[in-house]
Amino acid sequence: MAAVDEAMRTDGYVVLRGRIAPEAVSALVVECELLAAEHERRRRTHAAAAAGGGADGGGECDDPLLDPFEWTGVPEADAARVEPLAWLRVRAGAMERAAGGARATEPWDSASGALARLLLVELPALVGRACAPNALAPCRLFGEHFIRKRPRSSGSYSWHTDAAEQLAFGARERKAAGEATAGEAYVSAWLPLDVMSERNGCLVLWPRDRPQPPGVADAPASAAAAWLDRAARRAPPHAGAVVLSGLAPGDCVLFGATLWHRSGPNRTAAPRRAYQAQYLLPRHCAYQAQYLLPADGAIDGPSPLGFAVAPLGGCPRASAGAPADEPAPAAAPAKRRRRAVSGRSVKGSTNCGRPLPPF
Repeated sequence: MAAVDEAMRTDGYVVLRGRIAPEAVSALVVECELLAAEHERRRRTHAAAAAGGGADGGGECDDPLLDPFEWTGVPEADAARVEPLAWLRVRAGAMERAAGGARATEPWDSASGALARLLLVELPALVGRACAPNALAPCRLFGEHFIRKRPRSSGSYSWHTDAAEQLAFGARERKAAGEATAGEAYVSAWLPLDVMSERNGCLVLWPRDRPQPPGVADAPASAAAAWLDRAARRAPPHAGAVVLSGLAPGDCVLFGATLWHRSGPNRTAAPRRAYQAQYLLPRHCAYQAQYLLPADGAIDGPSPLGFAVAPLGGCPRASAGAPADEPAPAAAPAKRRRRAVSGRSVKGSTNCGRPLPPF
């Protein structure tokens, strides 16, 4: 456990193989396709209305991001922002609307269902043991989304950190706390729903133990992205970017909010789907409450983070009888190619060539 915590602090990420139950993966795939269909219906309706009703809205959208709450307003002081059962009910309503009113085989608001166990028990436990092993308070879910890249689409993400994209949470936090640095505020759990490859736009990471771009990780990314592109091209194998090719459904990647990452377009004939849930670390949950329920207006601007949902059952921990991750041999370096990031493809539960300990 201490070694996993050290890997997160040193590298900024951990790859865990086979940690997600097949029924949870299947449920996420169903949700992803429902949201994609709803997103496309709404986009075409809007485009047709803008064209005066004389068109069907044109081709499909290349934006890969799908948010279950995109069309569901949740008031700032609503219990669904912090209470797990209330959150499940609101989320279930959003998914039922995406499904045209149809109910799933397993109700979306079931507290004992596969998705509830995954999002509000198992993932908070994994994040807690990896990043806050000694904390008594739980990690809290504050955001989730699907990333669905259509077949042969141009949708991609250049180098960025989630700390910069999530409304500059880190910078605002340091201002409020009066600190020069506040460390990681939250950690993402990134789950592949299809087998990942460089051709379909797999996740590419820039580990924290590499030289880092100038500036801070929650600043605008344009200059840093150019620096990282140049560094990735120059770096020899095992010293540059980590290409997470070969990840499969059931795997999980944990990475910090200030870790630089990117992904390319999907050049294959099949969709490329992933799910990402983000968890506040315990030391930041009290600060988050100021955003959700501001009392005196001391923090300027709107709430930057939508939720701080407690896990079911309080402070979950991964069961003591959970199987250990089997270390796998370090993968061969990815070949250098033009317009490709050089680095290492991760084929097993390793971090920068080091085997993961039992977890």
